[in-house]
Amino acid sequence: MPVIVYEYGLSAPKVNAALIEEQFRLSHKYRNMLTEIELKRREKLRAVMASDPDMVPFEAERAEVQTQITSLREEVNAIRMAARKRAATPEQSKQIKTLSARAKVLRSEIKDRRKRVAAEVKPELDAIQDEAVQRRQEERAKCGVYWGTYLLQEAAADQARDQPMPPKFTRWNGDGRVSVQIQQGLPKVGLWGDNRQIQVTNRIDSLVYDHEVTRRGDRRRLYRTTLRMRIGSADRQPVWAEWGIAMHRPIPDGAVVKVVTVSRRRCNSTQWWWRVQFTLDTTDCKPKARPEHGVVA
Repeated sequence: MPVIVYEYGLSAPKVNAALIEEQFRLSHKYRNMLTEIELKRREKLRAVMASDPDMVPFEAERAEVQTQITSLREEVNAIRMAARKRAATPEQSKQIKTLSARAKVLRSEIKDRRKRVAAEVKPELDAIQDEAVQRRQEERAKCGVYWGTYLLQEAAADQARDQPMPPKFTRWNGDGRVSVQIQQGLPKVGLWGDNRQIQVTNRIDSLVYDHEVTRRGDRRRLYRTTLRMRIGSADRQPVWAEWGIAMHRPIPDGAVVKVVTVSRRRCNSTQWWWRVQFTLDTTDCKPKARPEHGVVA
């Protein structure tokens, strides 16, 4: 499925700004909760693996080697701070190099042994995984975030879970995203209809984008309209937020809207950037005509 993302500028929200702010904060809290769940899952997995008799001596030696390396580096840093230059004795440098080489060998050996141990303790590992999945479902149910938005946070958490390094908690700085996902997709013309997830209030005539017909100043005025996005529900009815949108280029004919995401990013100490991204399925779009001759450069 060929996918393309169109991005447009937004003004600050005109309707339900407080509710948008609440969604930003709740989704940030939910993201950190997913990080906590993943860190606990990894901790339990490491404990099960490290407790195996085949792993104990290697894990113990690796911990001891790492402690020695940390101690030596602290000594070197203290010397550098006192001398105000990159100074270290040859013995310290040699010891760090030797210990680092040993730590590398231990990591390789532990990695090979973990593959064998994992098969033996698979029921315990599966139980830890099931517990983490159950915890995620419980937190999702009480997070208070609209489903299109919490799916963004879960996708980011899934991506972090596949990385070798553990995920990190993020501080709240005001940035945020709200999103809707259209299950079966929404044709371009549906944006100007009565869809219950996303709406654009005024349909923009195609002539607005024709540089030969419409002057630049008129184009900039005529392609401004209002974006409405569902950010919650009340008695099964949509709760809408609204932004002014500058649709400076037309969505391709035949495109199907799959996901719409509004984001806020800090511009400076007093201003924000608001943007919206339309994720489009362009399978049925007419391909652009390519010239068969001429000079490119």
